[in-house]
Amino acid sequence: MQKFVRKILHVFSSEVEFGDNCLVNVFPIRDSIYAATESNYIWEVDPVTLESLRRENLTEILAVNSCTAHPYVNKDGSLYNAGSKYGKNGYYCIVQLNKSEPSEEIETEPTEDKSEPLSDGNKPPANVNENKPTVSKLSGKIISKITPRWSLNPSYYHSFGMTENYFIFIEQPVTISVLGILLKRKILKQPISEVIEFFPKETAIFHVIDKSTGEHVPKRFITDAFFFFHVINSYEQDDHIVIDLCRHKDYKSTLQGATTYVTENKKMLKETELTLKSARYVLPLRLDVEKTPDGPNLVSLAGSQATANLNKDGSIHLHFEDILPSQQVELTRINENFTGKPYRYFYGIGFNDESLTCLVKADVETKSFVQYDDPSYIFSEPVFIQRPGATAEDDGVVVSVLIHIHEDNKAGLLILDATTFNVVARATFEACIPMGFHGWYTPTK
Repeated sequence: MQKFVRKILHVFSSEVEFGDNCLVNVFPIRDSIYAATESNYIWEVDPVTLESLRRENLTEILAVNSCTAHPYVNKDGSLYNAGSKYGKNGYYCIVQLNKSEPSEEIETEPTEDKSEPLSDGNKPPANVNENKPTVSKLSGKIISKITPRWSLNPSYYHSFGMTENYFIFIEQPVTISVLGILLKRKILKQPISEVIEFFPKETAIFHVIDKSTGEHVPKRFITDAFFFFHVINSYEQDDHIVIDLCRHKDYKSTLQGATTYVTENKKMLKETELTLKSARYVLPLRLDVEKTPDGPNLVSLAGSQATANLNKDGSIHLHFEDILPSQQVELTRINENFTGKPYRYFYGIGFNDESLTCLVKADVETKSFVQYDDPSYIFSEPVFIQRPGATAEDDGVVVSVLIHIHEDNKAGLLILDATTFNVVARATFEACIPMGFHGWYTPTK
């Protein structure tokens, strides 16, 4: 039976492809803009007309079946991302993508269009079915591989952490059934949510990888089961790694609450709201050899309330600190110049009793926040734009799209002063704009 399953997976693993409806995020790779979802496809788009220019298949570039829509853009224009290969000898990996030089462009055979239909039954424009090979404009490499603890049930993840010297990949006990993809996804054409399962009695594992070598830090960091979409930020300080994220207690209640919220224009379920925390985990990189299993806290970072304890099996059990106890926040953003560095402020979508959503500016040093709300509108993820020449972390503006709750053809754009959170400008107009997830600010040249 085991050999039979392995043979199926060997054939299947090279054919795992998801849709190319790239509606989750947009980001630059050097001088080009790409739209992405959590699949093996990304689309290059024209930043002025928003026309879809060409589709890139990451499976042909990196030997992965999926990548996140939350990469980190480097100063040289390349980006880091996390991806997965499913099936026999599957793995998670940290990858680097870049624009190819003309001599490095890869000629690939045309592939079948496996995109999922949009709501109107049409597929996005594609040039992949022409009767001639296409030339990829991207090149890439795998920096490090991580072996899943369950090969047939690898972890689902939406983002990962990065500091100046390390990547942090969190293997949460929210998993994707590889055999489920074969049956429910490929054969029955069911959505990906049907093959995701949460194991509340299992631990989450923090894998730490050296950026310069790709080697794994030989420490096993674990914590109690939880579910997350978004890392807020992560950084190094005094021989510790600090990683802040939006922590949900479990997957199912979060999905149920979000579905109710989106489809019925209701607040997220109260019990779901109470499980959402802005959680800070602190990973000690150097251990005090005199400390014994089940002994004192290994975290020696000044001012930190997060803890870590050495288990008898040598693993290090992490306990988080709630850095914003009085508000629930998701879809968080920071000043991108502080990515991977100590920071003070983040911005996100909050929830309260007066309106469906509100915009929040959080101060992680004081654990306080300010908010802006309007009961008539839903807000998109706030994007921070730094003022030219700014030196203060919050010197800039925060931009958010407005979507009217009751009038489908009414939308707007809101600009807040990031320091005071007062309105700088606000415009409304007639347009039907669907709810989005993430965005990227790109200055004109």
